Amino acid sequence: YEAQTAKLQEEQASIAKYEQEVYAKLAQKREELFKPLLDKVNKAMEAVSNENGFALVFDSSSRILIFADESLDVTKLVKTKLGIAN
Repeated sequence: YEAQTAKLQEEQASIAKYEQEVYAKLAQKREELFKPLLDKVNKAMEAVSNENGFALVFDSSSRILIFADESLDVTKLVKTKLGIAN
């Protein structure tokens, strides 16, 4: 009984490892396929924003910020305030 249990646990671990590998490969392939499209959309978004003088662009369906002009990035100012080297 113990031998069968151990064998089943080994097989279960093997299946779990394979499942993780498959999901990792799937995520990598998805990123590989979507990256050119997302890059194109981001460039178009930036161009439209710059052409129209938009500092911020939100996705109206999700209310998520999808573009912000670089001039609005206060990271350096905050780091300076906190005494962190840029």
